[in-house]
Amino acid sequence: MINKHAISRNIKWIFFGEIINKLLILLITVIIGRAIGVEGYGEYNLLLSIIVILAVISDFGLSYLVIREISQKKRFEQYVHNLLFVKIILSIIFLILVILYGHFFIKNPMLIFPFYFLSFFNVLFSISELVRSILKAHEKMKLDAIFKIFGTLILFSLVVFATLKYKNLYFISLFYAISGLLIFIINFCAIKKYIFSVRINLDYGIIKKIMLNSLPFF
Repeated sequence: MINKHAISRNIKWIFFGEIINKLLILLITVIIGRAIGVEGYGEYNLLLSIIVILAVISDFGLSYLVIREISQKKRFEQYVHNLLFVKIILSIIFLILVILYGHFFIKNPMLIFPFYFLSFFNVLFSISELVRSILKAHEKMKLDAIFKIFGTLILFSLVVFATLKYKNLYFISLFYAISGLLIFIINFCAIKKYIFSVRINLDYGIIKKIMLNSLPFF
C-alpha cells in the first residue's frame, strides 16, 4: 500500500535539500568570480569543463543505477559492496586520465595543481553522491537532505574562506579538495551508521551485471 504521507514528506525533504544546495553553490560561484577576476574565473571554468568531460568515465551511470537496483535486491549489501568497488576502480581510471591530461596538455604550470585538486574533489564528491544514493534507495530522504546540506555548508565555508583570504586559484582548488575529503568521510560514516558496515565482499558475477546494467545510463 502506498503511504501518501511518506511520499509527500520525502518530496519535501528532497526539495528543501536541493534548494539550499543550489543557493549555496550559486553563492560560491559569485564569490569566486568576484574575487579572482575575469581571467582567473575563465581559467577556473576551463578546468571544470575539462574535468566534467573526463569524469564521465568515473560515473558510468552508476548514480542512476543504484536507486533502481538496490531497492529491488534482497542481498543489497553484497550488491552495494560490489557497486562501490566498481566506482573506486572507475575513479582510479579517471585520476590516471587526469594526470596524463595535466602532464601533456596543460601548458600553464600555475594551473596544473588546481586541475589536480579540483579533479580530486570531483572524485570524492562523486563517490559521496553515490553513497547518498543508497540513502535515497532506502527512502531515507530526510537523512539524505541533511547530509547533503551539511556537506554543502562545509564546501561553502572552506571555499569562501580560501577565496576571500587568498584570492588565488591554487588555494581555492586546494580547499575544494579538503572539503571533498571531509564530505566523503561524513557520507561514508552515515552509511556505516544508518545502513550497514562497508567491507570487501566481491562477486565478479555481480560486478559484470553492474557494468552491463549501467550502460543505458552512461
